[in-house]
Amino acid sequence: PTGDPVDPDGLPRYNELVIYCPNWYTPNQLAEITVPSDTRTVPPVEDESQWAAEIEAIKRAWSGNTVTLTQLMRSCAVTESSGTSWRGAVRFETRLRPSQDQWNDYKDGVLDWDDLSWVQEIYGSQTGLRQVWVRIELQLMPGSEAVAGNPEAQQPICFFGSAALYYEMHR
Repeated sequence: PTGDPVDPDGLPRYNELVIYCPNWYTPNQLAEITVPSDTRTVPPVEDESQWAAEIEAIKRAWSGNTVTLTQLMRSCAVTESSGTSWRGAVRFETRLRPSQDQWNDYKDGVLDWDDLSWVQEIYGSQTGLRQVWVRIELQLMPGSEAVAGNPEAQQPICFFGSAALYYEMHR
């Protein structure tokens, strides 16, 4: 996605998202998925079940643009009530400051502007600084050549990282 958002004051469109996840059909592949033709508005942040259903549908569909970032991601068997499935060893954790619950409480008049958890207490009478923080944990397996003599001894290599985005919120 490039350019300005369609609705800067509203929710994004699906074609404005970039999704990072294990490939649904090949879990040892880390994929980047975009859906340039989907102009629908995403669900509200707090509607976790709708988000989960929509993202799962995008991951399973072949209609989006999928780019494989690596084929070396560790995958593990997970036993569930429906049987055994394979999952890629990657985790993304996000944190909003102030949180969405705090922002909703402020909008509902339950929480005062000055009591929001502003990043480094950076706020004024009309605007405040919000942080979106993402932590990434990824496990990669060395290529087959690295362990050709002893494939049983193959050990995953762990990577940890994070990124943050900051923007103003208006009273």
